[in-house]
Amino acid sequence: MSLFDLLMAPCWLVATALLLRAAMRVSRRLHPRGDFFARALDSLVLSWAAIVLAAFALSIFRWLVPGLLLAVVGGASAFTLWMPRKNAPGASEDAYATGCATSGDAYATAADFMAAAPLFGGSLRPRDRAWFVAWLAYVALAVAAIVMCGLLEFPSDWDSLAYHIPLVVQWIRARSLCSTHSSSWFHPGNDELLGFWCAAPFSGDFLIALENIPAVALLGLGAHQLARRLGVGRGGAHLAALTALTPHVVLRQLLDGENDVAVAGLFAAALGYGVRYACVPRARNAVLWAAAFGLLPGTKYYALGYAAVAALGVVALTLWLRGPRRAIIAGLVGLAGAAALSGYWYARNAWFTGTPLYPQGFLRNPGVLTEIFPYLRETSFLGKGDPSLSPLLVRGVWNWLGAAHAIAFLAIPLTSLALVSGVFLRGDARHASSRALLAGLLWLTLGVFGTTPFVVETEPGTLDMLKQGYLPSR
Repeated sequence: MSLFDLLMAPCWLVATALLLRAAMRVSRRLHPRGDFFARALDSLVLSWAAIVLAAFALSIFRWLVPGLLLAVVGGASAFTLWMPRKNAPGASEDAYATGCATSGDAYATAADFMAAAPLFGGSLRPRDRAWFVAWLAYVALAVAAIVMCGLLEFPSDWDSLAYHIPLVVQWIRARSLCSTHSSSWFHPGNDELLGFWCAAPFSGDFLIALENIPAVALLGLGAHQLARRLGVGRGGAHLAALTALTPHVVLRQLLDGENDVAVAGLFAAALGYGVRYACVPRARNAVLWAAAFGLLPGTKYYALGYAAVAALGVVALTLWLRGPRRAIIAGLVGLAGAAALSGYWYARNAWFTGTPLYPQGFLRNPGVLTEIFPYLRETSFLGKGDPSLSPLLVRGVWNWLGAAHAIAFLAIPLTSLALVSGVFLRGDARHASSRALLAGLLWLTLGVFGTTPFVVETEPGTLDMLKQGYLPSR
């Protein structure tokens, strides 16, 4: 570590602390009655969006210098904290009080939650003690893994070394996100911008292992809040979140630069915010729906499919509950968020290559991917069209995600039937609508997965990806 690093470290810490504190302040202003888990989710989404917007703005002028990025984000955060607080809306106006389901946890802030914890002399409610211990154990495991296998070791993941970290290095050298001096320059990079935030201010990439902490946290918090929005109890929401966070794939990506967990986290968060907006279509709910949904298409090409599923689901639910006018607004708000937080990547690609999905073709531009991989369609599960491959897929899910996810995957037909039947068995129209939406989304997401290239193989006839199991599972 050099003297330069010693000087930059306090600047980075202050800018990061100001950013998170400002995001928490904004979350409190948007939803004064929000609980700890909801506020944490809001803060992560808003912080990520702020970094992305600042990087886009600086990149346009080729001013993407680490120190300037820290100054812009830190200065904007300080200004947000300096602004006088507005009067909070009444409880009758708050989404948490009138939404599809209440957030339900009694701890409004992290301080309240920790103050009630046994370690700090407090007394949690009996039903919350077990979940506190479970979350404490998971956080301890995650911190130990990040320190021992991330910060104290060099990156070794192939994808991280092949294009995730090189993207960050390329941006540092070019002072812009528009540099094409890399074989993987065309990939959307919203997740890699978190790596840029962690690594660029220093002389080395020794903090690159922190890149996916927000993404993993989003996955857990997003699953928790989505479950609460759908009417699941506190215990069920905690179980859903911890189940989402414990697979080997998630723990592995906690330590490397791969971005699949970011897609999953933003998808869950976008659905949760979308359901909240459909139930209470107010401007403050639209802001978070736009932020979470807007970040999703900018993480990876295949995230476009999941973004389409999320948009379709939220618009359909809003149409069902609030009518066509609110549904159109929900769609336009999502598109505006996507344009602001992801459009830069696709506009850049179109400017340099003529196709926003380079190397894939778009409209009349054939691209080059089909020339490199003329058998591209057959690399997907549905494109292969061979039902006998299903056991290989289930085995991969079992090995890499665990028994719970494998059973849930196999039970999708029964789960969908149970969710749809709940529409007629339960009297709560909002919960019933949300569960019907979830049943449809299960099949739509399965369709997106089935059409994702290279899930089955990268070379014709080898079934290499399906046999290995990691890529289909992630």
